[in-house]
Amino acid sequence: MSRYFLIGTNRLFTSAPVIMNWFDKIDIKSINIEHSNRLPNRLVLPIKSNAETVFPDVIAKPFFLVSQKVHDVILMYQPKTVFKEIILLDSINGLVGQYFLPILKEYDCLSDKSEINLDRSVVAKAILKEELLPEDAIFKIGSLSNLYIVVRLDFMESVLRRGVRGIELSVAELDLSSDGGDYE
Repeated sequence: MSRYFLIGTNRLFTSAPVIMNWFDKIDIKSINIEHSNRLPNRLVLPIKSNAETVFPDVIAKPFFLVSQKVHDVILMYQPKTVFKEIILLDSINGLVGQYFLPILKEYDCLSDKSEINLDRSVVAKAILKEELLPEDAIFKIGSLSNLYIVVRLDFMESVLRRGVRGIELSVAELDLSSDGGDYE
């Protein structure tokens, strides 16, 4: 039995880039296997001007972006993953960051024991239903109004060995029962 984590940008990483004016360039609803062909293969997006910007290896909002290091690990574990290249540009300070938007599969695998707010936008405690977990090393949780990415322990260990920065992990517990009763 493997362990799982939710992955995102470290909240203490206050100098991460803030993506601006993306609404008319990326349709969030197209970031999936079925509609990814609607997205451009390469896109330049402006970021808020800040001379102190540091580019983390994962950007979780407004959509999930990964650095070259994380991109390479995803391809090791899931070689058929489709990516869209996203260039983040601070034209005032001359800062550029190359990222990749992975088109990840989505799975409805949250247990009823998970702690989720009413509009399903915030997961306070993720408990994954073991019997619904895919073989994928990285995937999106389905049926939520906000984006939550799950990674498997072996995948995350490979990422961490590459000296990444700005990543936050929170443990996703496993519900081992078929009726949703027991979890660890």
